[in-house]
Amino acid sequence: MLNWLYLYFPQLQLDTQFAMSSTEVIALANHQGNLVQLSTAAKKKGLTQGQGLGQASLLVSDLAVYPYQEEVEVAELKRIASVLYNYTADICIMPPKGLLIACDGMQSLYNNSDQYWYVLETQLKTLGIKYYFASGSSPLLAKALAQAGTNVIFTNQQNARNQLALLSLQFADITTKEIALLTRVGITHFKQLLSVSLDELARRYSRELVMYVGKLTGQYPHRVTFYIPDTHFEKQLTLHYEVSLTKHLEKPLLLVLKQQQAFLLATCKLAKQVTLILHFREVANLVFELSSAHAEYRAEHWLTLFLLRLENTELPAPVIALTIKSDYLVSNLGEEGDLFSQHKSGLDTAMLTAILQAKLGQEQVKTLTVYNDLRPEIASQENTFNTLSNAPQMKLIRPSFMLRSPVELTQPITISHGPERIVTGWWDNNNVARDYFIARDESGRWLWVFRTPKKQWFIHGFFS
Repeated sequence: MLNWLYLYFPQLQLDTQFAMSSTEVIALANHQGNLVQLSTAAKKKGLTQGQGLGQASLLVSDLAVYPYQEEVEVAELKRIASVLYNYTADICIMPPKGLLIACDGMQSLYNNSDQYWYVLETQLKTLGIKYYFASGSSPLLAKALAQAGTNVIFTNQQNARNQLALLSLQFADITTKEIALLTRVGITHFKQLLSVSLDELARRYSRELVMYVGKLTGQYPHRVTFYIPDTHFEKQLTLHYEVSLTKHLEKPLLLVLKQQQAFLLATCKLAKQVTLILHFREVANLVFELSSAHAEYRAEHWLTLFLLRLENTELPAPVIALTIKSDYLVSNLGEEGDLFSQHKSGLDTAMLTAILQAKLGQEQVKTLTVYNDLRPEIASQENTFNTLSNAPQMKLIRPSFMLRSPVELTQPITISHGPERIVTGWWDNNNVARDYFIARDESGRWLWVFRTPKKQWFIHGFFS
């Protein structure tokens, strides 16, 4: 089995933030004004990494330049780790461009290295992100090989060391100053560097270089901190153009919701509430909270609700970024259902409620709630439909139409069910002592009636 596997993502911000702009000439520039990531179209026009921004602008007139943001790539590494965590346990985030995976603990789960890599590779392909990979006996060995684009899973560690010896020191995890010092004495490749003993390196070079070579060769221990999955999802997407119409938010919104879907699937969770935040340049953010009575992971479900919510929303300014957050998550334990029922409605109650709330607003959708109180006039109350509430409902026989105040019964009836005695309310000076019956009058109506201790009869509701 493998020891360490390193995944190197050379253009993570470009692949995730500008996935919908594959044909545009895009470059990401660092604080020094040098190009660090280039789209395929930009490379075809002759631009290269490390090139100055001024020179690039002269060469390509339609070049779109955006700032490189390391924090964006760190957030993406966490997202990728959350996806892979379901298939391999010990993952270490090595910002801003790498993931290190300890493979030894997976021996009992996978038969061999090929099967293990096939499972991980399948998940990586679904992300649509460019990456290089390599394995090695130490974390730094695997990292150097991956950054060189080796793309080999080495089952023979001697082959990995032989491959490393051929690499230039530009793939070493050391400073440019140290590389320059080594180059002056003719050390330009790993083979030459590794031929020098640690004692000799310690006499001539910095402690950092000695530690690097010691960890690279496995002579010094390399301690790492393993990733712990997040308990919620949060992702911000910076738009590469300003959006003034809500209908143009559909594609970027779907992109982020699909990332949320991947997170929920990887963590076996469902979302009951998702928050959308629209960011503007000089105007306060707009926040939309949508709840679903039916917990969901699917991106299309949440997209439908958000598009309905945004349909009649007037944007105060052009949108420059959007954020999706889902904090209220529940375990994906499956749904209850009737195995033998053949009836499938086009729209279930939970989905209909969610659509109405998204379209009309959460406060506009009401429901009759049965509280844990035996007095009918108190037990049934009108409330805003709360999709996040899991409070149990009382399962009692109650009419569909309740009268605000009982009326005196004056016509003959035939009793079909009862009595149900309710004697309660002594603690709040609203005493109730009644015997309830289900009855039918001469016209065929089903009534909910009660009798008082004084033998008086009243109608309290009608069954539909």
